[in-house]
Amino acid sequence: MSLAPGTRLGPYEIEAPLGAGGMGEVYRARDTRLDRTVAIKVLPSHLTGDQAFRERFEREARVISSLNHPNICVLHDVGEAGGIGFLVMEYLEGDSLAARLERGPMPVADALRCAIEIAGALDAAHRRGIVHRDLKPGNIMLTKTGAKLLDFGLAKRHALAAAAEHTVTMAITAQGSIAGTFQYMSPEQLEGREADARSDIFAFGATVYEALTGRRAFQGASHASLITAIMSSEPAPVSSLQPLAPSMLDRLVRRCLAKDPDDRWQTACDLRQELVWIQESGSQTGAPAVAGRKPRSGVAWAGAGVLAALVLLAGYLLRREEPVPRPLRLVLNTPEGTTLAAAVRPAISPDGEKILFAATSANQPRLYLYNLTTGETQALAGEALNAFWSFDSRSFLMARGNAFVRMNLGGGSPQPVPIPSYGGGGNLSSLAAYCSWGPAGIVASLGGALHLFQADGTAGRALRTPPANEAGGLSYPTLIPGKRRWVMYNSNLAIGAIASPASVHLLAADGTVDRTLFTADSAATYAAPGYVLYLRGATLMARPFDPASGEMRGEAQPLLEGVMPASTGLGYFSASANGVLVYRPGNAASEARLIWFDRSGKQLSTLGPPGSFTNPALSHDGKRLAVGIQDPGAPSRDIWVFDLERGASSKLTFDPKDDLNPVWSPDDSRIAFSSDRKGKRNLYVKSSAGTGDEELLLESGFNTNVEDWSPDGRTLLFNQAVPGSNNDLWMFSLEKRLPQPILQTRFNEDEARFSPNGKWIAYRSTESSRSEIYVVPSPGSSVLGKWVVSNAGGLEPQWRSDGKEIFYSSLFPGPAKIMAVDIEEKNGAIVAGVPHVLFETQTSLGGRNRWVVTPDGKRFLVIVPVAQKPATTLNVVVNWPSLLRKSNERQ
Repeated sequence: MSLAPGTRLGPYEIEAPLGAGGMGEVYRARDTRLDRTVAIKVLPSHLTGDQAFRERFEREARVISSLNHPNICVLHDVGEAGGIGFLVMEYLEGDSLAARLERGPMPVADALRCAIEIAGALDAAHRRGIVHRDLKPGNIMLTKTGAKLLDFGLAKRHALAAAAEHTVTMAITAQGSIAGTFQYMSPEQLEGREADARSDIFAFGATVYEALTGRRAFQGASHASLITAIMSSEPAPVSSLQPLAPSMLDRLVRRCLAKDPDDRWQTACDLRQELVWIQESGSQTGAPAVAGRKPRSGVAWAGAGVLAALVLLAGYLLRREEPVPRPLRLVLNTPEGTTLAAAVRPAISPDGEKILFAATSANQPRLYLYNLTTGETQALAGEALNAFWSFDSRSFLMARGNAFVRMNLGGGSPQPVPIPSYGGGGNLSSLAAYCSWGPAGIVASLGGALHLFQADGTAGRALRTPPANEAGGLSYPTLIPGKRRWVMYNSNLAIGAIASPASVHLLAADGTVDRTLFTADSAATYAAPGYVLYLRGATLMARPFDPASGEMRGEAQPLLEGVMPASTGLGYFSASANGVLVYRPGNAASEARLIWFDRSGKQLSTLGPPGSFTNPALSHDGKRLAVGIQDPGAPSRDIWVFDLERGASSKLTFDPKDDLNPVWSPDDSRIAFSSDRKGKRNLYVKSSAGTGDEELLLESGFNTNVEDWSPDGRTLLFNQAVPGSNNDLWMFSLEKRLPQPILQTRFNEDEARFSPNGKWIAYRSTESSRSEIYVVPSPGSSVLGKWVVSNAGGLEPQWRSDGKEIFYSSLFPGPAKIMAVDIEEKNGAIVAGVPHVLFETQTSLGGRNRWVVTPDGKRFLVIVPVAQKPATTLNVVVNWPSLLRKSNERQ
């Protein structure tokens, strides 16, 4: 609380308030014993009970009392009265340097005199092991007797024992703060590393720069842009803004502001001596002579002229050096009581100022907007998940219900934007991740083709449709700023599957440029100033790219480890146009367990240790399990075989590429699988005993995913995407070595299974705008018809060995409900009963065969994720391109 005039603190009587700061309130007071005017600093009332602030307050007293220097504010007394702790300091008459600079830059002579005095004060403090840590114009008083350094509220003794106090990362929450003042903080302080005397020298350089030029050395419209400037940019030379300043000051200030502490002046004593030398040189260096100094001889003038020329040349060469920026890592916490929503990527605005992310509370996901400028987090009204930004960062589109809405940061009500969803329906929330908003309009990936819409969603037209010789669909377009070009990913991405190597494309809006840039392990996106980013496992890769020519400029380099991949192929990361990157930390391999359940959902036992499992398949005799296992941190899987009776396991495939989708032959002697070892996924077969080599069955030129093996052993079912459609069902004759289509539509048809008698095929289709389970006659049958056997959506159909029951699982999101429906053949048709829930379980997010059932339908083996600590943080990296330079330096 504020103290009223007349309030007594021991022998001191409050007269008037002088100011307030983060560490205390300052009053002018009268010492009634000695009848003198003093300044009293007390803790703010709201911090009185805060032990941490009290400790800092007491430390300030100890620090200041140990210093005795004419340019350091004198501490007279320390006391406490009525529960209020206070310091009694000398009363200084004058203006702060900050107040003086509001009227413009100081004359060079005055600025030099002030700098010398403050450098002397710093030298005295540093010799006592004291680091100020908050040097700035506001903490320098200009008095009749000279400059005075005050407010050591952030100082601490520089000792090895203090190293444990330093912070590794800085949390940027609405309530978070960073010790110090941004404009004058050194790079190491921003990185959370230990501040030492050289950190004060950086702040000193920024202060001297401002005193001489009237401008701050580092400027930015927000915390993020200011931090970027401090970490990566160099201020204009002092001499370019203050022509009367000695050119040697350019070198002196530049060295103070070096990014690396080792490159700065190492002591304030050396710095002060250099300033004194510049002051004494006076007009010899082009600056006016300081009063009281005598001009030197003509010889000295000539020598000084040569010296000045050399200094100017050195300054020019120094300015030509490319600055060495430093990365800054921050942590963004979700609002209290929320966790990050699954399968939703964060989105940073192109200007690097704002972040959209989804968080969940009480199972209700909401979209939040975090403002890096103000530190505020705002919950957006209504349920929404994915969103994408406009190119100018003024608006964003988010999927809400069955429509997109446009939100303008300037205000106004949300406006509907009639961009259709792909496939005539589908998941708009997912579609939001398949769009890019540039000056020409909004590019959206619809059904594998790219369409361009006006910003209001109207006047849509096809921009590109994959040609007949190209597999997969186009997704994740990202605009190249300044060009009407997009970088996109061309792949057939199955939900939950690890994306197979596919093409990263460059496309011009007018069609003049349309070419493949390279192949990648995951979806890719363009990021300024000239990179294409994509994931390799949990490693974020950056490949140099020239946005002007559209050409790749080199090989990919690892940028960050531990970036969570998304189930749809693109990682949970987003980059701005000015070097700010946000990502969700995580691993490529999600740890899970294989757990046995009975029909009621009772847990029976666990199979083997935890791992990253995909696409399990039980042998027909129920004695063995084939499953894909992904090594931690690796982008690919190998197939393993578990002997369920002996409890042993062995590796079946060893290729470094991705091997997945194992399918047993009818006699269980062989296993067919998909592998991308030739670039695209092709069909292979190998002995289930592990002997012999893999045999390539089909190389179609498209990504092929094996589904099932017919009971007669003659045919393999597989799915693949061909131009103009999504996943289609195909069959491969093992006798004729010939692929033939079974179902080809504009919808998804996959996850197909032969009935035990081979007469029917159960499969998943999206023809009703959501996934349902259908049954059709096998190829060659004289029976015609198609029957839907699910009634509220379904995935992953599996037959009981007698063909009288089909099991399937419910749709995402949420826990999987294992469903069962009775099946009867009657008069050449399928008659399905009413589906009913057997049990509910947590399982992996996506993929084919997240669970399998024994032939008798009595036990279920489910991939159950190991419980993870709820994710509540996103990582932010300012100046992320400098991470690549650091990597190159280490090499």
